[in-house]
Amino acid sequence: FNQIIDKTAFSKTDLNSKWGAHDGHLFDKTLQTIRTMPRPFYTMALTLSSHEPFDVPYTSKTLDKKSNEYAYKNALAYADFELGQFLKACENTSWYDSTLIVLVADHGHDIGVPNLEFFGKEKFHIPMVIGGGALQSAYRGKSIDAIVSQTIIPSLLLNALHLPHKSYHWQTAIADPNGFAQFHYNNGFGRLNQKGFLSYYNENNTFAYKGDSTQLKDFVYKGRVFQQALIDDFIQK
Repeated sequence: FNQIIDKTAFSKTDLNSKWGAHDGHLFDKTLQTIRTMPRPFYTMALTLSSHEPFDVPYTSKTLDKKSNEYAYKNALAYADFELGQFLKACENTSWYDSTLIVLVADHGHDIGVPNLEFFGKEKFHIPMVIGGGALQSAYRGKSIDAIVSQTIIPSLLLNALHLPHKSYHWQTAIADPNGFAQFHYNNGFGRLNQKGFLSYYNENNTFAYKGDSTQLKDFVYKGRVFQQALIDDFIQK
């Protein structure tokens, strides 16, 4: 990144959330910034309106205000509306037809998810949507069922641009039949593939596993090695 824009770039009136500027103001700033960028450009915007404490400048007319999930769903409704406005604005720009737009979450949530076990995979299940005018017609409206992590994004995009991506090795490719995803929380990790799911707790080396019992030993070994290698790489950097 050549330029980082934080809350100091916003007026005080736009900083209307505990964390900074709500999505509407953020998207406006994103569009303004892109107009000044030479092409080709790469930019990333981090939204916050769907994050706790869900204090968005919006009140749904259809959601039940007495529901325990109201604040969360109301925040999602606001975030969804502002995202829709942003995408419509992008479609009217000169750069839209040559641009890919990737939407992805950094983590999921356990609100409204029934019977969720401690650090269950459902809490970490996130969407990834790729669109924009540069997306080939063969992929538009297509859903790909594969287990991957959001760490696949750099290699996925660089590969699409026919650029080298060997340094991005923390994720298997979408078409890999042995593909997996691993997520990490306070003091442990979760690892899943088509054969099972492992949730591992570092404090006492205990774990929960669902899936093919013949794969358990391999799951534990590869999960612990992956976690250690990732931490070592992070520390060295």
